[in-house]
Amino acid sequence: MLTMARAQPKGASPPRTGSISGHVLIDNKAAANVEVAAYDFEGGNRRIPTAQARTDSEGYYHLTGLSAANYQVTSFTPSMVAAENGTQSAYNLPYFAVSKNVLLTPGEDVTEIDLKLARGGVITGRITDADDKPIVEERISIQFVSENGQPAPRFPSQFGSLTLTDDRGIYRIYGLPSGRYRVSVGQPASGVVTSDAGFYVLTYYPDATDLTRASLIDVIGGAEVSNIDIKVKRRAETRSIAGRVVDAENGLPLSGMRVGLQIVRDQGQGYATSAGAMTTADGAFTISGVSTGRYGVYLQTEDGRSDFYSDPVIVNVAEEDVSGIQIKAMRGVNISGTIVPENMELKELLRQLPRLRVSANVWSGTEGRITPSTLHSTGSALVRPDGSFTITGLRPGRASLSIDARDPGSRPSPGGPTLLKITAGGVGLTQGFDIDRESVGGVQLLVAYGTGVISGTVNIQGGSLADYRVEVTCSRPAGRPYSVGSGGYPDARGHFTIKGMAPGTYECGVQLGLIQRPQGPVPRPPQIPRQTVTVSNGVESEITFLIDLTPKGVGP
Repeated sequence: MLTMARAQPKGASPPRTGSISGHVLIDNKAAANVEVAAYDFEGGNRRIPTAQARTDSEGYYHLTGLSAANYQVTSFTPSMVAAENGTQSAYNLPYFAVSKNVLLTPGEDVTEIDLKLARGGVITGRITDADDKPIVEERISIQFVSENGQPAPRFPSQFGSLTLTDDRGIYRIYGLPSGRYRVSVGQPASGVVTSDAGFYVLTYYPDATDLTRASLIDVIGGAEVSNIDIKVKRRAETRSIAGRVVDAENGLPLSGMRVGLQIVRDQGQGYATSAGAMTTADGAFTISGVSTGRYGVYLQTEDGRSDFYSDPVIVNVAEEDVSGIQIKAMRGVNISGTIVPENMELKELLRQLPRLRVSANVWSGTEGRITPSTLHSTGSALVRPDGSFTITGLRPGRASLSIDARDPGSRPSPGGPTLLKITAGGVGLTQGFDIDRESVGGVQLLVAYGTGVISGTVNIQGGSLADYRVEVTCSRPAGRPYSVGSGGYPDARGHFTIKGMAPGTYECGVQLGLIQRPQGPVPRPPQIPRQTVTVSNGVESEITFLIDLTPKGVGP
């Protein structure tokens, strides 16, 4: 193990910029005039590239003016797919587009980041109704069906424009890696119709409304699979659900409340729909476009913007509209307490994190009719100057707490605080403590915050880094109810950086997972010794992992 400390010098000059360069190859031949871009996944707009360039006659590209950040280098070739393993997103997830991650340090010029492409496959067909008339501008759903339990790759954004039928009802989806796919059109029979696209019953190729009867489509790179036609049926006429929301204490109507809808399945299981309606001045609401089925109508609390909640009212929608529903809104439960920083003063913590916020997520069921995974509420509150906080309007249930230093809805950023321990009345609580209809007070949160950094390299011998899904994890040794830890995904060169580490001693290790499982027995992953590193604020510590994948008995 190699551990180094690099403190940031005072009065440092502005950050130096670096570059990323390499070649784009199609079928192992230089690809000219291909656009390549670098996206910064640590700041700015992820949809706007930080740098762009086109390849020259030899397939060479050069992206310049890049500050230190974690970049995803991507080629704009929608008809192409990756010709090698290791094409991952910035979060180490399989990705259909051709891209590589590069962790760039200040002023670094990274070379030989080559993007190897191959021609993708095509699925095309026609969507018609029962009278054989074309269905125009209908969105097609395509699902990659992985083998051996492999995670399904993520579709690139350009697929959205490829999945609409034209004026002839024809669709053509290209740039597909070799594999098996399931194609469908329409929406489930139960639910709410919010657009013309929802007026067709969910149908899989070939004309199957049951998933078990859907056919899988084999796609080979560079080839086209045609005549994947689907005939769809229109849904039955939809209905509406209407009613009022009143205060359970005094019976007065409540305006500006959002009423939600859940589809209830067998054994009481259900899931929320995207449909909803706001109450008017007299507490009235109407949800239109509801298909036949069983639903739970309730006061939505998922967005944390209401001080009220309700139990769901179960209704059956059949051949007529449903009206006269009354939802009784109850005052939500509060969670209050204080923040206790670890190894630093409260005033200093709040000076560095002025937007420090405590959030709660509560999951609950109602007499077993709807599972806890489908009914929940959220809430958050800024930490006051004295370290106290109060979260209001929560639904009774199973609560978990988290902390963050960013505004709700904004992107995560490195260097945030970490929740170490939760206590109430001197008793430790696990994530998932119960709150009933009485407010909970006296909650104490032990919080760690730091600006330390752990960086390094993962080197693999006897194999290729591109064949593995790799994550470096660092956490404090066992003994605390909650570990301070984080994870880092190595880039195309094996470099990684884990930011926002609180001071302390950490154990770091590497987790390996094959991107593509081989035929036959899966090789056992090697034992990778964990390493110990000490972290200090404002200091970068380095470690190196050397992993030997050479089969036993094989050598030079």
